[in-house]
Amino acid sequence: MIAARLPVPLLLALMSASAHAQVASDPVGASAQGDIAVTIYNGGQSLVQDERRLPVTQGRNRIEFPDVSARIRPETVNLSGPGLSIVEQNFDFDLLSPDKLMDKAVGQEVTLVRTNVATGAETRERAKVLAANGGIVLQIGSRIEVLRDDGLPVRVVFDRVPPNLRARPTLSVTVEADRAGTVPARLSYLTPNLGWTADYVAMFDAAKQAMDMQGWVTLTNNTGTTFTNARTLLVAGDPANGGGRQGRFAPGAGAIDAAGTESGTRERLGDYYLYPLAARTTIADAQQKQVSFLDVQGTPARATYEYVNGWLGSSAEPMSASSVLKFSTSRQGGL
Repeated sequence: MIAARLPVPLLLALMSASAHAQVASDPVGASAQGDIAVTIYNGGQSLVQDERRLPVTQGRNRIEFPDVSARIRPETVNLSGPGLSIVEQNFDFDLLSPDKLMDKAVGQEVTLVRTNVATGAETRERAKVLAANGGIVLQIGSRIEVLRDDGLPVRVVFDRVPPNLRARPTLSVTVEADRAGTVPARLSYLTPNLGWTADYVAMFDAAKQAMDMQGWVTLTNNTGTTFTNARTLLVAGDPANGGGRQGRFAPGAGAIDAAGTESGTRERLGDYYLYPLAARTTIADAQQKQVSFLDVQGTPARATYEYVNGWLGSSAEPMSASSVLKFSTSRQGGL
C-alpha cells in the first residue's frame, strides 16, 4: 500500500499487437496496415507490430510497407515470416508536396496553363524548370521567365509523380523467399513521438470525508502516421534507450517498485507494469486522444496539512504548510 496526495503522478504503460492485411504498393487510398499493435512507454518511445499477409514469389522480392511511422527508427526494423530472410531495406520519407514536386522537376519539362481573366480561355505551353530556389525560373522557348505569385490565374501541370516521392511514409524491404505463396509476416519497429500521460480529476466531499476520482490516459501521436484499430498497451517505466547507464539515483533508473508499495496482480514485464486498454482504438496522426481508465466514487480521503522538512533543514523564519488530500491507492483504499 502507498499513501498518496494530490497531485499524483502515475506511471502507465501501453503495448500494442500485430496486424493482418494485404500489402498495397499504391501509396494513395486506405491504410495498408494490417492487424496492428502498439506498445507505448513513458518516454515517448513505442514498439509497433504490424502483421500482414505478403504475396511472394520464390527468390528475391521487393515488398513495400506504406503507412509506417514517419519517425521510424529504420535500424530497429525486424520482418519475420516463415521462409523469409531480409536482404536490404529502404525508408522513403520524402513526402509528396507542391514544393517537392517543383524541386524534383528541375531540369524537366512541365505544362503551364494560363487563364484569360476577361474571356476565361485557357492557353497551354511547355516550359523547362531551370531552378526552384526561392522562386521558380522557367525556360519557355527562347525566353527565360520567373513564375511569380502575382494573383494571375496560372497553374503548373506535371507529367508524372517522381518515383522517389511518396504520398505516405513507405518502408521497402527486399527479401529472399524459400517458396512462392502468401506468407504471414510480422513487421516490428520502434518509433518516437507516440506517448501517453495520465491525468486525474478528484471531487472531495469534506462532510463525508470521501472523494470521487476520474482518471484519463492521454495518447499523443506525432509520428506522421495514423494507427488504425490498434491494440494498445501502456508500459509503466522508461526502458534504456541504448545510451550510457543512468546514475543510481537518477529518475527512472531501476524498478518502479519502491518501499511501502503494494504490488498488484496485473501483467508484468520484468520490472515494468503493463496496462492494456480494454478495447481497440484508432490513434490518429496529430491527435490527442483521451481514454478513461479510472472512475471511482466515494473512496475514503481526508484533508490535512503537510510540511516536509529537508535533510536536517532549519529556518529562522516561519514556514508555510501545504493543504493536501490524503488517500490510499491500495485495494482496501478503494483505488
